[in-house]
Amino acid sequence: MVIVIDTIKLVTKLNNRLRQSEVRFDLFRENERGVITGVINPTATDRKLGVYKPRITYTERPRPHGRDYELAIELSLPKLVYGNNFNELSEADFDQVLFMLRKVLREMQIGFYFSPQLANLEVRKIDFCKNVVFTDGTLASAIIAGLNTADISKVYDVQNTDFQNGGKVLHIHTNSLDIAIYDKITDLQRSKISEKRTQEKDGYCQLNLLDELEKIRKAKHPFAVVRFEVRLNGKQKIQKEFKKLGIEEPLTFKDVFTDEVAKRVLTHHWENIFSKVQKAHLLQDTPISLLRDILSETTQRPQEALARLGYAYLSAHTNDARHIRTLFDEAIGRQAWYRIRNIRLPPQRRQLKSLIFMGNTIKEMKATKLEDYDIS
Repeated sequence: MVIVIDTIKLVTKLNNRLRQSEVRFDLFRENERGVITGVINPTATDRKLGVYKPRITYTERPRPHGRDYELAIELSLPKLVYGNNFNELSEADFDQVLFMLRKVLREMQIGFYFSPQLANLEVRKIDFCKNVVFTDGTLASAIIAGLNTADISKVYDVQNTDFQNGGKVLHIHTNSLDIAIYDKITDLQRSKISEKRTQEKDGYCQLNLLDELEKIRKAKHPFAVVRFEVRLNGKQKIQKEFKKLGIEEPLTFKDVFTDEVAKRVLTHHWENIFSKVQKAHLLQDTPISLLRDILSETTQRPQEALARLGYAYLSAHTNDARHIRTLFDEAIGRQAWYRIRNIRLPPQRRQLKSLIFMGNTIKEMKATKLEDYDIS
């Protein structure tokens, strides 16, 4: 099984102040309440070379009898290990994760951790994610549009729901978590231009992944990747979610890095959303749904796709084929009908079937690996 964790924030208390002379801070400042914050981000050279590194935040707070010192490490675990988050980790990878995290912290001059210490760090943020690959012609926008029919307000205390970027992103904001479903390839393409409107950050380290996915898509077209994310930000939100799902604390790195925790969180929220999808709506022959199904087939020209759409829509709204033929004969000539009568109708509706496939993939929890789609 797979550990579908991407971004995680690990926090530890320090016994003493972390001095500026010991660590290279990008930002080190004190606010009016006496709280001191120091930040370490990947350097310009790291970004240029595509070298992934965590984000470090040091916080110093005044207390009645002294000061508290805290260090937060925020990182993408798959990017740390693989340099991208298309590949997914498994429970057996935990020792390797600890080894690589210890190594990169030493490179960043935060080198006072051993693997047992890292394994017991407290978790303050965690994003559970699953990549679902479609090779049957399903379009990512079809999945997202189908999920957008769900009446989310019946299962979540929704603050806002965004259907963004021309149907490439569905983002559900609630009081306790965020859920994002989006087209991963499109998101990577946007990150190549700017990360301001992307779902993923630190895309600089996986631009080569975009090249690989584009090669696969050209060689094995059709090929689409839909990413499903459940984001829990803050200790109280994680505790609330875990309690609801019967997941026991403590919230330490080693305790959340398990197959069972990831599976419970992702399957619970997928079933919440899918249960409210308007299935009957997905089976209706609307112009958009017909065009989507036609475009899922690749052996056609754009003109043919539009001709098939027009013929399918006309056929769906009239049973008088003889009258249609008469119109063509009168306006264009008697041979016109023979030139168009073999136009293919759209394939069977696949949108609901594709959503069921996505749900089964999430429940199966098999790790997605780039090597499984190797074109060499």
